[in-house]
Amino acid sequence: VSTGTGSNSAALWDVDDVQITATAGSNPTNQAPVISNVEHSPTNPQQGASTTITASVSDADGSVKTVTLKYGTSQSNLDQTVAMALQSGTTYTGSFTFPQANTVYYKVEATDNQDLAATSSVYTITAAAQQISSPQSAVLLMPPTSLKSTTS
Repeated sequence: VSTGTGSNSAALWDVDDVQITATAGSNPTNQAPVISNVEHSPTNPQQGASTTITASVSDADGSVKTVTLKYGTSQSNLDQTVAMALQSGTTYTGSFTFPQANTVYYKVEATDNQDLAATSSVYTITAAAQQISSPQSAVLLMPPTSLKSTTS
């Protein structure tokens, strides 16, 4: 409401009960990043071998700030972390050395530019079967020797 109408008069405004609503097609809330196509290579790594995790990460209403790989030898304790790097498009990769364990569990976490985070499911990698080398055995063949008998 305005009062006063001349060039030297003051205008007073009262604003009450302001309500802001979204228009059709807009999204007033931040959406979390989407993590998909999570894979590991090789399928069954040898203990001590480099293992690479790839994931597609996107954010529909902003940008991806960080992508992190968390892994460990216990599903309830993913205590190792690796920063994943953007390779191309929406594909991120991270690598680690497969530990001296039969199984590794891992997940991918992503944070967007507004610090909203998303976490993938927990995945499992099983180490390749260890090849146990059996001890080498050798057979020695000796040519017969002439036996001499001594009599006294």
